[in-house]
Amino acid sequence: MGSLAGNLSAIQNVCSLPRPSNQEGLIYMSDIVRGAAIKGVTRPSKRFKQGRVCSEKGCETKISQYNKAEYCHAHAPIRFPRVRGKILDDA
Repeated sequence: MGSLAGNLSAIQNVCSLPRPSNQEGLIYMSDIVRGAAIKGVTRPSKRFKQGRVCSEKGCETKISQYNKAEYCHAHAPIRFPRVRGKILDDA
């Protein structure tokens, strides 16, 4: 794998290439899609108590103030997503 700086350099090189003339009637996505800055006041991120650690006995992993979980990723209980649609056979 290349370094992040190398990848960024490659992307910048491709992005700086001149675009072909639009004589063929080509429409570029960058000519159509426009973004707008967020206006107004944005809601601050929800925070939880600082200095929390994983609830698993013997684990001292610190939990982020922005993470509402009481366990670290390694000790979090397994949760299965709700599966919709085709029921798969037990194979």
